[in-house]
Amino acid sequence: VFDDKRRKIRELKRKYRKVSNTVSEPIGDPLAKDKVISVVHDRTSEMDLLLSLFSSAAYHYRNKDVLVPAPGLPISELRCRLDGIPDLRESNFENHHLSLLDYVLQISQQKFDVSCISYDEFIENVDESEYKILDWMVPMCVYKLDFDCDESLLHLKHKYGSVTGFHGSSLENIHSILHNGLDTDYGNEKSLYGDGIYLAEDRGVALSYMKYGSNGFKHSQLGNRIGVLLCAEVIKHPTEVKISSQVNAGGLKLHDENELPKSYIVSMSNDYVLVKYLLVYRNDKQLISKNLFLFGLLILLILVVSKYSTRTNEYIHV
Repeated sequence: VFDDKRRKIRELKRKYRKVSNTVSEPIGDPLAKDKVISVVHDRTSEMDLLLSLFSSAAYHYRNKDVLVPAPGLPISELRCRLDGIPDLRESNFENHHLSLLDYVLQISQQKFDVSCISYDEFIENVDESEYKILDWMVPMCVYKLDFDCDESLLHLKHKYGSVTGFHGSSLENIHSILHNGLDTDYGNEKSLYGDGIYLAEDRGVALSYMKYGSNGFKHSQLGNRIGVLLCAEVIKHPTEVKISSQVNAGGLKLHDENELPKSYIVSMSNDYVLVKYLLVYRNDKQLISKNLFLFGLLILLILVVSKYSTRTNEYIHV
């Protein structure tokens, strides 16, 4: 399994080599510079997300596996350029920063369009009526993805229908997932129900698999530690997709003939999974700890002042 994954990664790197090499030279055309700056300023939130996902993969120790596609630069030089990118709301971009931003835009535009939407718009379009949504499940922000759908997928959707599925993963994996699809190679002890792509109809279940990570883009407005939950439309194919609410439907054989737990979905291929939304969560534990510390100092100060006032009043009465 490990060798197969390495082989697939090498194939993907060869596939993206042509566009990858475009980042090695700074942008020289003034019109091209203005175009990149204009896109960054007009779509700051979307660019922040793309750069955050890209940077998180670049700074991870498994960058050779998760940063696919990757630019044709040594990882040390790439990280140096990422370190120097200023706040996207500013205008003081160096040429080599613009070339990197242009690269991130190019590779995303080849696969999908992204737009920041309100949470209200998201819940209007996604049916989660069977499951309770608690306050901690509400994301900080939501991004809508529009991939180019092929006619065969639309035909399958019309024929079999679809269901909403959520997928949780580590932050550093999201960049590769968006460009290469979800990993179906789960033939190990963790795959209790066989190989395939694991999703859940219950958002809370998928959130238990989401892992926060360090945001490599230090000027990101999303936060220093974030997590991303994928929301996908899954075609209810009778033989290639198994849904726990339809355990008797389909022909997907499970290991040891175990039944899927409630709300679980297993798809044998990316061909039946279309990622539609990204739900971004911020890990505020550090912020909470800081606030608790400040609150403790405030209480201590109040107690000291109160004790001092009591002693002063006693002195005055004497």
